[in-house]
Amino acid sequence: KFFLEERDSSVRIGKPSKESWADIALGRTNFFLQASNGMRDNQSWVDVKLVGPYAKQHFELLRERHKAAIDDAVPGQVARRLLPNNKESQIRVARQSEPSKPETWPALMGWMADILER
Repeated sequence: KFFLEERDSSVRIGKPSKESWADIALGRTNFFLQASNGMRDNQSWVDVKLVGPYAKQHFELLRERHKAAIDDAVPGQVARRLLPNNKESQIRVARQSEPSKPETWPALMGWMADILER
């Protein structure tokens, strides 16, 4: 939260959490961003999460109509996760990281902020 505020970022996160993720509202019901750190698998990622009764339909519409724009907007590989047996679908950008090591946090926070602001 404070890192984004110091950057004068347009992204707004609520109060800091002890969890390994933070949810960010997108201003549309059933759509939000989630920035996460996987301590066990040494990965960090940012998801666009689609939830609610039309999550699968919205996911397919985004894939059909905006795939190229999404791929062009973010660095790295974009993973589209329909998750047919779950109530949500995800569009994910991930990277290897070592979030358990504080010396990696500045670079990791910079990467996450860059992805979130796109």
